[in-house]
Amino acid sequence: FDRARALEPGAAHHAYLRAHSLALAGRRDEAIVGLTALAEEATPLPEVYGELVALLAEANRLDEAALWAGDSAALFQRDAGLALAHARTLAGKERHAEALALFDRVRSLRPWSKDPLYGMIQSLRRMNRLDESLSLITLFDELQAREQGVSELAARAAANPAQSEPARVYIERLLLDQRWEESARQTLLFLTQFPGDPAGGTLAVKAAEASVHLGDRDSATRLSREAQARGAKSASDLRTLAQVYLWLGEIPEAR
Repeated sequence: FDRARALEPGAAHHAYLRAHSLALAGRRDEAIVGLTALAEEATPLPEVYGELVALLAEANRLDEAALWAGDSAALFQRDAGLALAHARTLAGKERHAEALALFDRVRSLRPWSKDPLYGMIQSLRRMNRLDESLSLITLFDELQAREQGVSELAARAAANPAQSEPARVYIERLLLDQRWEESARQTLLFLTQFPGDPAGGTLAVKAAEASVHLGDRDSATRLSREAQARGAKSASDLRTLAQVYLWLGEIPEAR
């Protein structure tokens, strides 16, 4: 990564990967220095801020973690990872009412994830709201079971890379569980890997809609173009595609 940075000194991604590698190697303080430098430059990489907040919290530097979490959450309002990191930092500082509000926001962005639910259960317990925390445990168990099902479908798709059907079933499950980020990412991979598959158009439409939920304009634009190119034809697909174009502000295409 040092050699890559020397070749492309302005490429923030190389610097992030270097810091990330330091963290993985247990060199936390050096990783924090590298990530802080990137954050101070307002690097447009959400993962920089999420990892910086997590490492600062791990090092019990909670005031710094809270500061960066607050600043970065303002930069990336719809980034669930940053919001989750911020919520955990607030909970670590015993600011549980604020943490609960953020955990709830993460749930609206990632309704499939058990992580914000776990945070809510712990904060409610610390606030002595035991009945409410107990009521969430059943939901937590249900999400854990569904996650296992998704993992099995992902493993099946990975084990059959030449077949489109396992990949399609996996994506459809991601969409059903409202895993917007992963469904959009996997759909783009599917369209590249199986360009002639007849299911591509409908999957692209649904993934474009998922990108709208995320507030990801780039992904929504790319997927809507893919859907149109692959001949999305059903009334439902066309209606959804029109709504995506309206959200993008592309009125002629919506018409």
